Amino acid sequence: MPLHPAHAAQPQREGVVPATGTASERVTRTVGSRTSASVLDHHIVLRVPGSSRFAGTIRGRDTVIAHLHAMGIRWETLSASKPLVALAPNEMLWLATVPIGFNAEANAHPTISALISATRNALGEITSVDLFIHDEAQLARRAPREDGVQRTSLAAQRNLRQVRALHGDTRATRFLGANGARVMAILHAPQEGPPQIVEYRFNAAGHVVSLQSVPPACTAQREGGCDTGAINVFAELLATVGPLD
Repeated sequence: MPLHPAHAAQPQREGVVPATGTASERVTRTVGSRTSASVLDHHIVLRVPGSSRFAGTIRGRDTVIAHLHAMGIRWETLSASKPLVALAPNEMLWLATVPIGFNAEANAHPTISALISATRNALGEITSVDLFIHDEAQLARRAPREDGVQRTSLAAQRNLRQVRALHGDTRATRFLGANGARVMAILHAPQEGPPQIVEYRFNAAGHVVSLQSVPPACTAQREGGCDTGAINVFAELLATVGPLD
């Protein structure tokens, strides 16, 4: 996975903090030192998979913020929180929920889960955001396109089928979301240890070209290992996701 040059070799911009500490800590400090909107590149690209009215490629900082807000995802709140995990030195991951209407009987807004991947440039600005949606078909039913057209990414469906076949029908699989190039999975079998995020990357032919499995980011290092605060928070979030049907 390509890495950006060290920040020390890059010209400093006002409001950008030095790149010390972990990738997660750098993002948190950068966002904290600037407004949540200014940390987004002016030409940011948001990609939302599927057939819902929210699906598509959205460009431009203000448009992206408004689009996420329409989905029930407040960027200012999300970016102020600690990322769930660093997939790479330049890529952070958050877990969010997307409201899908109102359930009058339960007097509540049901939600589905989404993993939000944000990629930064060498200056700490987020240039692209990819959403991975746990149950995209349900989102499409609850928030259909106004023209009624059903759009399906054959590559995303192919990739998802492969990963589903690999993991089988197991309650340990808490999340599966796909696009044409990647599948993100969250696996949690409490008897086997802390939850894991598994990322599969595919080439155009549908072959897995890379796979990585990572636990949630640690909140701090301590003697004898890693502070499991973030892992415990992650486990609480998974309780709202539930196992796959």
